[in-house]
Amino acid sequence: SDGRRVVRDLTVDFACAVRAEAAPTIDGDLADWRQATPLRLDKAENAKGSFGGMWSREDLSATVYLMWDDSCLYMAADVVDQTFNQQLSGTSQWIQDSIQFSLAPGEQGPRTELGLALTPQGEEVVSYTAPEPTVPGAGLKVSLRQGGATYEAAVPWSAFAGLGAPQA
Repeated sequence: SDGRRVVRDLTVDFACAVRAEAAPTIDGDLADWRQATPLRLDKAENAKGSFGGMWSREDLSATVYLMWDDSCLYMAADVVDQTFNQQLSGTSQWIQDSIQFSLAPGEQGPRTELGLALTPQGEEVVSYTAPEPTVPGAGLKVSLRQGGATYEAAVPWSAFAGLGAPQA
């Protein structure tokens, strides 16, 4: 009642998408993601099958954020990676540095799997599960820095099979 707000550090082990008060600007700057719940992917079990057992937080970890509004699902990731390597594009981008994520309306699907990458052709959002890999209306900004990258994406709900905008 006095207008003060208490902020506490919290670590969650599940993705939690919050309704965006305003659509974030897709510019590679995560300043407008403060209301989103961070999901920290910084354990060896997050990289199963990768790195031949040589995983480290410095060579593959991330903090991921999800928000939504009536038009889009927004996803951001602050990735820690010693060396950025992405020489492929289109539906081959998954082989090198990129982000893959998947959504489904339930266990029985249909499942939509998308990829986000900074490729030699520029920033690309691709669908691995739609008949065409292009995702109309999607936006992506990837900002590289020493030791990592920031990904920020907006994907329209029409890109997800069997899903519409969620209800609050």
